[in-house]
Amino acid sequence: MVEWNGTSVWEGSDRELLPGIIDLHWKSRNNGRPRIVDCNYGRGLFWVGSRYERDVVGIDINPARGKTVVASNNHLPFANDSIDVLVYDPPHLIDNSKTPRKKLLSDAYSCAWGCSSLGDYMAPFIKEAGRAIKQNGILIAKVADIIHSATYQWQMLMLVGLIQESSLTACDCIVKTRPRPGAVSSKWKRQMHSRRRHCYLIVARKGRC
Repeated sequence: MVEWNGTSVWEGSDRELLPGIIDLHWKSRNNGRPRIVDCNYGRGLFWVGSRYERDVVGIDINPARGKTVVASNNHLPFANDSIDVLVYDPPHLIDNSKTPRKKLLSDAYSCAWGCSSLGDYMAPFIKEAGRAIKQNGILIAKVADIIHSATYQWQMLMLVGLIQESSLTACDCIVKTRPRPGAVSSKWKRQMHSRRRHCYLIVARKGRC
């Protein structure tokens, strides 16, 4: 597996990128193995084949997911100052779809699919992250700006703003790209913005960068 080369733009996969971020921002300042919590674990694809796979505790609100603690990431079931690395990959699109998966999210998070922006959804989590992460521990948050209802949603700026208002310090930003943009809907009649083919991984530390 080819791992991240330490640059600010990455064209590979998340599971190739995350170990390098952990090495740079956590292992370089700490000893031993990290306690990693992935609070949007899903199928665990971030960690398949990773040298950190055995260190990961996965959280998911769906009890059908494997290797998980069933919990909301807005109420992390961990003590204060107990997590070395917290990984966060929230839903990138806020809408009111009533598919079973999104209904599960809506039931678990009071505003998850009725929020005006992802910032409303992320705010309770950032507060919890500041509580649960150890001093000198890190948050790795993956977020993407989106176009929704013909309006640009500046979700990376929302995230960084929330971090700056918390007990964490925003320290680094990696832009992750994919070869092609997402699918184009047949309902779209006129292009109003450039098509997204990148996302951001923001690294924040509890302490100074």
